[in-house]
Amino acid sequence: MKRFAAFLIPILMAIGTHAEATQTIASFGTWKTQKVRDAKARVQELQKLLKRYAPHLDQANEEAVENLKRLLWQAEINLKLSQDLTAHDYLVLYAFPKARGDKSVLKKAAKSLNSDDVVVLFEQLQKKTTAPELMQPTGELHEAGIVTGNPSATPQL
Repeated sequence: MKRFAAFLIPILMAIGTHAEATQTIASFGTWKTQKVRDAKARVQELQKLLKRYAPHLDQANEEAVENLKRLLWQAEINLKLSQDLTAHDYLVLYAFPKARGDKSVLKKAAKSLNSDDVVVLFEQLQKKTTAPELMQPTGELHEAGIVTGNPSATPQL
């Protein structure tokens, strides 16, 4: 029986991996719309609770009302944040974790982005790759004569 289990487990794992590889992924627009919809529903739910229970609670339950107000405040902030979600957020918070290295899932995610979303991603990437601290040559490069301090000079190899 142990041999059979040892044989069967890798097969079942491979089947599970294949099932994950063919998973679907929501488009950026669908994902963002769902996040906004969920956040709005949470705000509305908390507003109803506050409206329903706050007038009937006495001084002893004032803390409960304050907690409810705090939850509503947080939910309103989350709603504003969800309305400002970007393609970068979509990739980092949803697509990358869902893909787990599966390129077909990433391709589906990429196809859901419009050209404006891609431009924003490129701008963010450009900022990260051209940060001033990354553009400064190290002292070792100067000492080795590879960087002369003159940007138009040819590197000395």
